[in-house]
Amino acid sequence: MITEEQQDDAIFELSADLREVGKQILKLLRKGAVDVPLFPKIATDVMRLAKSPDTDAATLADLIQRHTTLAGHVIRVANSPLYTPNASMVSLQQAIARLGLNAICEIS
Repeated sequence: MITEEQQDDAIFELSADLREVGKQILKLLRKGAVDVPLFPKIATDVMRLAKSPDTDAATLADLIQRHTTLAGHVIRVANSPLYTPNASMVSLQQAIARLGLNAICEIS
C-alpha cells in the first residue's frame, strides 16, 4: 500500500517534470520550431452563428453539413447514450436541436 508521503512525493516529482516539459515547449515556441495550428475556420463560424439570436437548428445544420468530419462528430455525440438513450438521430438538424447551441459550440 502506498503511503500519503509517497503519494505527495510522486505529485511533487510529476509537478517538476511537467514544469520542465513546459519550459521546453516554450523554448521551442519562441524559436519558431513548433507550429501551433490555428483554430479551424469552421469552428469560429459555428460559434459565431450559434451565438446569434436569430440562429436556428436548420441554419446551423446548413453550415455544419459543409464540413463532413464535424457533421459526423455532431451526429455521433447526439446519438450517444447521454443524449439519446432510446433512439437514434436521423438528421443533422435533429442532432443540433437535441444537443443545443451551447453544446454545438463546445464540440466544434
